[in-house]
Amino acid sequence: GFLPGTLEEKMEPWLVPIRSNMRTFYNTAAKLKKLEEDKEIEIVSLSHFRGRSFSNSVCIIDEFENMTASQLRMAIGRLGKGSIMIFCGDESQIDLKQRSTSAIYELNKLKNSDYVQIITLTENHRHPAVEHVLRLLE
Repeated sequence: GFLPGTLEEKMEPWLVPIRSNMRTFYNTAAKLKKLEEDKEIEIVSLSHFRGRSFSNSVCIIDEFENMTASQLRMAIGRLGKGSIMIFCGDESQIDLKQRSTSAIYELNKLKNSDYVQIITLTENHRHPAVEHVLRLLE
């Protein structure tokens, strides 16, 4: 892009929440760093998916609600043999200028596929106050 610095430096602000969650999972920053250095875990921006094939991989696409339908098609097109893709998103958190362009609205087209499973989380997994306070803000 146009910002100075390496790709890693440009991406770092967006990776903070991802790395924070991964450190919680692995219980240590050192383990996560080693997994990244050994290329066991790779964090890739959507803009760097083109031309790639993710084989024998688990691809977690976070903030799926802010992808467009064409970005969804491009991401799915990168799925290689022996891989799965997990799309995580929340319809209430769409940040696109035109909410209607969110790929999350494409899910209905996929619900009858033998290759797709749609899982909707119904319970709050954060602080108990979150659900209560957000309901008050409606």
